Amino acid sequence: MNIRKRILMIAYLFDSFVLGLLTLGQCRVGETISSVAWDLEQSDKYLGHLRPIIDLIMLPFERDHCQKAYITYLKIIGVL
Repeated sequence: MNIRKRILMIAYLFDSFVLGLLTLGQCRVGETISSVAWDLEQSDKYLGHLRPIIDLIMLPFERDHCQKAYITYLKIIGVL
């Protein structure tokens, strides 16, 4: 596994962990702050405004990060 993939894996796991802490466990397995931000933006919820900020922070690593995180979440739960 190359260094880029390792960094993304660590970021994903940290993201899930922080979401669990922020929601006091009121989140679903496989969700991340990024995937939730994408979902909230698509549902036109206020916190969906965080999505562009998260995507900008993650831009050096990947484009459309939040959308990709949401797709990964859907794969984890077996929807895709």
